[in-house]
Amino acid sequence: MRTTGGRVDTDLLVDAAGRRSPLAGWLTAVGARPPETETHRVGLAYACRWYRTPARVTALLPHVPYTSATPHALSIAFPSDNDLLGAALVCAVGDPTLPALREPAVFDALARLFPSTGACPATTPWPVGGVHVMAGLDNRWSPPSDGAGRVATGVVRVGDALVHTNPTLTQGISLALWAAEHVAELVGRTSDPVELAVLHDRWTRDRLKPWFDLQVAADRDNGARLSGAPAAGPADDEARRRAARFPAALDDPVVMRAWAQVWHMCRTWFRAGRASSG
Repeated sequence: MRTTGGRVDTDLLVDAAGRRSPLAGWLTAVGARPPETETHRVGLAYACRWYRTPARVTALLPHVPYTSATPHALSIAFPSDNDLLGAALVCAVGDPTLPALREPAVFDALARLFPSTGACPATTPWPVGGVHVMAGLDNRWSPPSDGAGRVATGVVRVGDALVHTNPTLTQGISLALWAAEHVAELVGRTSDPVELAVLHDRWTRDRLKPWFDLQVAADRDNGARLSGAPAAGPADDEARRRAARFPAALDDPVVMRAWAQVWHMCRTWFRAGRASSG
């Protein structure tokens, strides 16, 4: 590998340079074919504001849902350290009311209408900072091989360089650490660069890709529902189950427990009437 400090000879290069990793350009520069990347645009926008909460609001939070939904928006509460509460409002990127959410007074008024975020803006006059908007997101899968086989040996990817997801399911750090742990385990098991590349690629597709696919499906469903887009066709059983999971989780403790296990990456979801293990 050539760097600005000179040439570095190594048996293994771990690409942990994030979703803007220059690895693809490096590989094509030395004659390799460019790695394929699967990208799905996220049709959601997030507006968020932080509040300083009085003790009485903190005491109320366990008794209200952290997430609320309407046909055109989601509201999420993020209780945090030091008496801080984050309030996030989620809508489709094409929603004509999105620009108005940048106005603090408009954001506060709308946040009050949701059970999950209404407690704090309704009772405290202490917002912390302005309204922050996050959009232009995507889910990106960048494996080290494609349909023609491995792009290169001696190179593995971890973190956002391998799989980058919309943060709604908060998977990023877990996926990164999981992949890094697997690379460390592989290095201790084999010194063959071809075998290491094959095993790592197989493992990432078996263990990490399902979580990427789960986030893609969740964003696609939420984006279509919040934008009011007509369904592409009749809903199949799986689509109906996906649509029912979130509202059911808000009312049923058994479903909420399963939802939490998915959220914490203990299972990928329900399939064919049973839990699917991660």
